[in-house]
Amino acid sequence: MAFRIWYLLLGPAVLAFQAQAQVRMEVACRDMVLAPGESARVACTPIGESGGRFRYRWDAADVRHLRLLSSTASIAPTVSVPVGFASPVPLAFTLRVETPGGRVVGRTTLRITVRCGLQMPGCSDKRRLPAFAPPQVDCPATLHVRELESATIACHATDPAVGGSASLRYRWHNHANPLRLSSMDVLNPVVIAPPVPAGRGMLAFPLKLAVTSVRSQLVTNAQVDVVVEARDPYLECPDAVSADAGETVVLACRGVDPLGGAATYVWSGLWGTSTAFLEATDVLQPAFAAPWVERDTTFRYVVRMVASGRAAQHRVSVQVHARPPS
Repeated sequence: MAFRIWYLLLGPAVLAFQAQAQVRMEVACRDMVLAPGESARVACTPIGESGGRFRYRWDAADVRHLRLLSSTASIAPTVSVPVGFASPVPLAFTLRVETPGGRVVGRTTLRITVRCGLQMPGCSDKRRLPAFAPPQVDCPATLHVRELESATIACHATDPAVGGSASLRYRWHNHANPLRLSSMDVLNPVVIAPPVPAGRGMLAFPLKLAVTSVRSQLVTNAQVDVVVEARDPYLECPDAVSADAGETVVLACRGVDPLGGAATYVWSGLWGTSTAFLEATDVLQPAFAAPWVERDTTFRYVVRMVASGRAAQHRVSVQVHARPPS
């Protein structure tokens, strides 16, 4: 009678314990080989299962590597290796299979080998990526754009490692210059030009592009010089010209109107300087006949340009050297 009472009280718990002890699940995961920048789903397969519900938990020898998994609670998460990631040894992960109560009923190990680029030191032949040609990049050497306007940088790039450009990553560097780019990580960004300071005809800014192949990890660099042109007319003249007494020199100026309008020019003397030594005062590049002087003398002029209803001017100094007495 006592045995019956004991069995009625403890029998269900004993049966439940025995059933839980019989729950098991074995899993096999296929090791993986990935290159930086690649993603792939883990291939784990149950090879032995007997009753019960399970939950999964991933651990790693280096807990920082868990960030590479899309989930640590899935039997088949996606592994994403960042561009530039390197590891001299395979990454080790452990998958634990547990019951809802937390008892481990199965486990397996996953190893992920991260392939390394040709230029990485200490890379074994087994992990080294195949020899590929670097990305091919074709960009214009110079891009002209007017101030406060925009233009698209038209580059072309292909990856010989896979063909096409889907495996390429882009990064522009503008070295803190005032140019604005619509995006720093696309092949063909839009450039927004800054204003050109008064009196300056143009500004030039170098832009550098780094193109990286996710497959081969090789990098190709390119440079585009962006020339920002002023909207207003401008003059380019030498600030100072030197001549000997009795010599004739040409004041070689260049006038530009971005709108293409007809231009007129007027030369004037500064601080009492005579224009009599100029061949003409209404041309862009007048000849200057250096007079005979007893000592070195500076002649100062200003040229004014008017085009498309707007004006520009530039100062030019002519240093005349006295000839020694014969």
